[in-house]
Amino acid sequence: MRYSAPDLDTVSLPGRFLWGARYALYGARIVVTHPSLWWTVIVPVFLTLMMFVLGFWSIGVLLPWLTTFVWVPGPHHAKWIWIAYEIVLWTFRLSVAVALGVLLYFTAGLVATPFNDRLSERVERVVLGWRGETVSLGQMLRDLWWSFVHSVLSLVVYLAVLFVAFLLNLLPGIGSVASFLLGSIASGLFFTREAMDGSFSRRRMSYRYKWRVVLRHWPMALGFGLCVSLAMWVPFFNFLVLPMSVAGGTLMYCHLEAAGQLPSE
Repeated sequence: MRYSAPDLDTVSLPGRFLWGARYALYGARIVVTHPSLWWTVIVPVFLTLMMFVLGFWSIGVLLPWLTTFVWVPGPHHAKWIWIAYEIVLWTFRLSVAVALGVLLYFTAGLVATPFNDRLSERVERVVLGWRGETVSLGQMLRDLWWSFVHSVLSLVVYLAVLFVAFLLNLLPGIGSVASFLLGSIASGLFFTREAMDGSFSRRRMSYRYKWRVVLRHWPMALGFGLCVSLAMWVPFFNFLVLPMSVAGGTLMYCHLEAAGQLPSE
């Protein structure tokens, strides 16, 4: 393997956290230095951008047209009615834009699922020299389907945890700190599970076992996931973060597997 792996038996908990962050950086290097992987990044990024463009075009063009079927003040109405109408209209537009942005943000990862699975497989084969079994088209589609189902399930759980974290802000004093910690930990673990899911699903692991792997190595998972979470805040670069994290998550899983660090079934 051309990327070094830690001897976890000799690494402290802070050291494992830092190793997790290192795997996130490894993922970026893998994608950048292997042109054969670029198409698995470019295609989902293009599809995601098209979703955003069409979505916000609908808000700017179709939404005003649809509101004409509800009610529009006429020339005989007072000026204050027109002002109130514009305020309500723009408030509605902004609300829809925010809701659409959040929806597209979370569905972008689901749209990219088949490409991320392909990227993960290519990382194992091209970068790590893996020569695993050749599966049939039907089995590949079944693996992809379960990967998609598990990603949706994780998204639901993640949103539920974030809702609980939001409610913690209502507690005076310690509530905001608890909310921040819970949200950060959930984000770190969620992103790590998603990044490793391609390798998980090709080995037909159950949803519960996938989480057992992540939680057994929670210091590395947090280091990896928090590094990915921070990178997601960088404008425009965040579209590239997900596939890069998949490459890094695949490498991390393969190192754990090779070292015999997976929990028993």
